[in-house]
Amino acid sequence: MDTESNPTKAAEVASKLILQDKVDLMVVLHTPDTVNPVGATCERYEVPCISSVAPIESWLTGGPYKWTFHFFWNLEQVINVYTGMWNQFADKTTKVVGGFWANDPDGAVWAKEFSKKLGTMGYKVVDVGRFPYGMQDFSGFIGTWKKEKVDILTGVPIPPDWATCWRQCHQQGFIPKMASIGKAILFPAAVEAIGGNIPNGLTSEVWWTPLHPFKSSLTGGTCQALADAWTQKTKRQWTQPLGFDYAAFEIAADVLKRAGSLDKKNIREALIKTSLNTVVGPIKFNEKNFSLTPLVGGQWGKGKKWPWELQIVYNKEATSIPTTGKMVFPIPRS
Repeated sequence: MDTESNPTKAAEVASKLILQDKVDLMVVLHTPDTVNPVGATCERYEVPCISSVAPIESWLTGGPYKWTFHFFWNLEQVINVYTGMWNQFADKTTKVVGGFWANDPDGAVWAKEFSKKLGTMGYKVVDVGRFPYGMQDFSGFIGTWKKEKVDILTGVPIPPDWATCWRQCHQQGFIPKMASIGKAILFPAAVEAIGGNIPNGLTSEVWWTPLHPFKSSLTGGTCQALADAWTQKTKRQWTQPLGFDYAAFEIAADVLKRAGSLDKKNIREALIKTSLNTVVGPIKFNEKNFSLTPLVGGQWGKGKKWPWELQIVYNKEATSIPTTGKMVFPIPRS
């Protein structure tokens, strides 16, 4: 079912799946706008649910959960990855960070957590406030960032908003030394859509790559094999959500097998007892019904096989995941 990234639509289709299609187990993916309303619907009707691809803190705002089980990374990991990349060049920056956080569940939580944590790490945060999707003029934000001597940008916008802002930054002569952006530059196509060479050197958290050292619990295949199969079938470049989409169904298959029946309480008990090695790493849910997955840092640059390729440039908190390059600084964009 397509939620169209609309929270109201997500709740509606989840209700239909439960009440009309009589599903035994729900799987929901991609952003709090979809994951949270579907999880809430499953809680209401006591239907077991596996969810992913929404930061833990954003997901927890819909809790507490009894029937919904989530796996992904949290904002502490993201902050560690971002600052880990920035700290390599701390002596070459003002350590003033501009916040670019939208008026949505991700934006609200990221703004709160980043502002709180970065202040204790020696960074000054210039938060220009929440903004609505589709905003067309970021001149006011850019003027503030210039005035406050911001030279690092961070945020979690949707791709069109980041593309608009980043183009205007360059048009108005505001070119920060680093930009670490969640969500908006997740997909290679979104990076390419920004246009020209200005995406060069953008950094982000990296959830999954073909080089992650994990294997499928279903086939024993490597992450590289999964990515190769995807590219062979679709003729498209691998993307990070590929591993998490696949892992959600690894967990579903494992849970249904161990439950031994379609009784919803049995399925829930099997979820509670999950201990599974997947293509995104080991999954074991805690008392709050979530499991953390590893996170590293990456940087976009011109590719050899594809127009833009993501290099892993930081792995201090997850050393089993290999780096594929060194972070480029300063960043050539002309």
